Amino acid sequence: MLLRDLELTVDAVETWLALRRDVVVRGDDGSGRTSVLCALRDRLAARGRPVLLLMAAGPRPHAALLGHPDFPPALAHGSPIELVRWLVEELSAEDAVLLIDDVHQVDAGSAEAVHQALVQTGAQYVLTAGGQRVEAEAETFIAEMLSGRAPADVRVRPLGFTSLSSLVAQNLGAPGDVPLLASVAARSGGNPRVAIALVDAARYAGAIELRNGRWHTAASVDHVPLDAVVNAFVPRLTRSELDALEVLSWTGPLPMDVASRILGVTVLRGLSDRGRVLSSPDGDGVACLVVSPPALASALRFGMSSHRRNEIAEQAGSIDPRFRSAALDSRSALDTLLSPLPDEVGRGALWTADLAAQVEEHDVAREVTLRSAWIAHPCVRTALPYLTLLGRRPAHEEIGEVIRQTPVRGDDDVVERMLYRQQHLFWAQWSGQSRLMVEELSRRHADDLALMEQIDAMRDEIQRRIREDESLDPVWGRLPVHGEGSLAALTLVAAAGALLEAGRPDLALPLAERGDLTGQGGKIGHLLAGLRSSSLLMLGEWEDVEQQSRALLELACAELDAEGIRVHGCILSEVLFLSGRTEQAWVAVSTVLRFGLAGPGEDPFYRRALALAVSIRARMGDLVLAEELLTELRSMPARHRPPIHSLLPLAEVAMAGQQEDGAMDQELWEEGLRLAERGQAGIALECWLLRPRPYTPEQMTVIEEQFSRAVMPMLLPWYQVHQALTQGDPEQIRSALTGLPQQAVLGDHAARAIGVGGPAPTLLGASRVLTEPEREVAELAHRGLDDREIAAKLFLSLRTTQLHLRSALDKLGLADRGELARAILI
Repeated sequence: MLLRDLELTVDAVETWLALRRDVVVRGDDGSGRTSVLCALRDRLAARGRPVLLLMAAGPRPHAALLGHPDFPPALAHGSPIELVRWLVEELSAEDAVLLIDDVHQVDAGSAEAVHQALVQTGAQYVLTAGGQRVEAEAETFIAEMLSGRAPADVRVRPLGFTSLSSLVAQNLGAPGDVPLLASVAARSGGNPRVAIALVDAARYAGAIELRNGRWHTAASVDHVPLDAVVNAFVPRLTRSELDALEVLSWTGPLPMDVASRILGVTVLRGLSDRGRVLSSPDGDGVACLVVSPPALASALRFGMSSHRRNEIAEQAGSIDPRFRSAALDSRSALDTLLSPLPDEVGRGALWTADLAAQVEEHDVAREVTLRSAWIAHPCVRTALPYLTLLGRRPAHEEIGEVIRQTPVRGDDDVVERMLYRQQHLFWAQWSGQSRLMVEELSRRHADDLALMEQIDAMRDEIQRRIREDESLDPVWGRLPVHGEGSLAALTLVAAAGALLEAGRPDLALPLAERGDLTGQGGKIGHLLAGLRSSSLLMLGEWEDVEQQSRALLELACAELDAEGIRVHGCILSEVLFLSGRTEQAWVAVSTVLRFGLAGPGEDPFYRRALALAVSIRARMGDLVLAEELLTELRSMPARHRPPIHSLLPLAEVAMAGQQEDGAMDQELWEEGLRLAERGQAGIALECWLLRPRPYTPEQMTVIEEQFSRAVMPMLLPWYQVHQALTQGDPEQIRSALTGLPQQAVLGDHAARAIGVGGPAPTLLGASRVLTEPEREVAELAHRGLDDREIAAKLFLSLRTTQLHLRSALDKLGLADRGELARAILI
């Protein structure tokens, strides 16, 4: 089965062909160019269009023609005129299409014959080629074809999260967990051949293992053998190009001006044309170059001799990063990703793949710097940032080394000592030590962890006082009013998080804003910003949250800050999902998943993003991927009181709602009662009110009591619909529905309760018989988009859109778009 992103590339080619334009499909080696061309051939042939597919077969004269299965053996030694005559006969039928794979490698004899045949027949053509605009091989032939017919360029889309998930499952025979997919996505740059090479190498090296029907990362994939990646890209490089890639692989991101002086403009231009280096501004606006895909950089680093490393170190000694670039795009890359214009479709996927590559290389360089600092002065202060970065990947031995060789002294900062011991506990838990061993470790370091116990006691007191309607003044008196420092920031993080869980974002917001004054950056700074955004979201300030989270996410991307990407990408996907923009929400959250944690590191917003991803995929009807993501979330080890809840119950609600699971509904109701009893009414209300089915009057009484204590305007529309459903008043239900986001699942159930649309079939029930493209087209048609708007949004040809819609209507038993518009889609 063709991967989704490659299928979209085929759709784009068909769109141009329908406009009577020739097409050049460009993509990296291993990107799937041949798969796209073969799928196009099958589509065109199924529709009755004559198709001739030629493939490069080496430098032998006329090899591409002789290699065609229908080439007449009698012409094997024919003259050029006879070969042209055969091609003309093959292409003389109406609407004939010539497909040529790897046109840049076609022999000169075949190229000339093809050129003559196209001149005589005027047949349309689709070519595949590497990323370069001009190739050395068959240069005259390509130049004549391109200048004479002005074909459209279509780039093969890099694989997104959904396609990578399918590819890994196909290759391994079982799905991979999210950390595995995140590692493959970050290192492959979305290239299918590289992704398969990484998976095969990880399996060979024992870095992944099959447990409970899913593949999990068992060790770091950073040092698995990647000879296949090198062999896929290096043989066609010149010696100078390979030398340049080795330098960039070893140094990490290198300012473009400096790279040009050291490596030469001509060499870098050639590598850029081949797609082997990427350019993007760093956090300071300096245009930097990195190797693409990241797996190639890893492979080149791994294979270097010490002598070669010394040579590169000598070259890199002259680096001066003080260069700036003033080039600014009118539209941000994030806009292109989430809301692409018609001529920007596909660019967002390229940007995401490039971003993952740059973050990977940036972290490699950071790790070298942090390790050097720790080796020079092993102490808690140098160990803590090094451990935090190592926690992103399964660096078992490196983390163990730091834990064993870092002395903890009484004069260490009390907060840093506590955070260091937390990292130790996370590592012990992640590395498979028993619960009793972890508890013993906690007791052994109880003095260092005493501050954590004090903070937890404060959180418990806040939630108890809110639950029992007691004054919070005694707690306020112990909170820092102003001042700087990590202790003040951590205290405010904990208090704000406790208030959010209790359903009091109105009280959490000023604490999160006060935390901004503590001068903390890094992880604590991101937590404070995330808690502030979450507070505003619960208070119903959706537009402000979206604007702020977009800006902070763009800043995190520019600074190659994986922690910031996870926090602000999670918030953005949450507001997009709650406001009914499901497709955009998935794009945002799948971007977050690319920067996941494969090691013992902890990021509560990453867990929250996983829960949102479950809800989003369930809403989109993809229960298979939703279940895989939920399994991943469930399997993550329980951590000690994160500052913000993971929303695992919300993910369970989403799956229960789609699967009509009554037993799960009851279990989730009881979990909500337990949360409310602990003073975490905010979480309980989110799970209860976002549930898509009505409650009994007795249950609604409990919800009303908890809602009266909370201040959560965000949930008010859901609360009002549930009230109306419980009372069974059709007019009240209709009135309440006006405040609910368009795509809220509860709205579909409420509409059914008052008979809107009659007994029309639902998209959820029908999704078992619709293909994914049919479902996407039907959903957009249901919202009122016409065929051309749907085609532009999904990057399909008009004809393909109409075929998908007709097929969907037939399968659903609907006569026309009018009946589809009146149906209830869930």
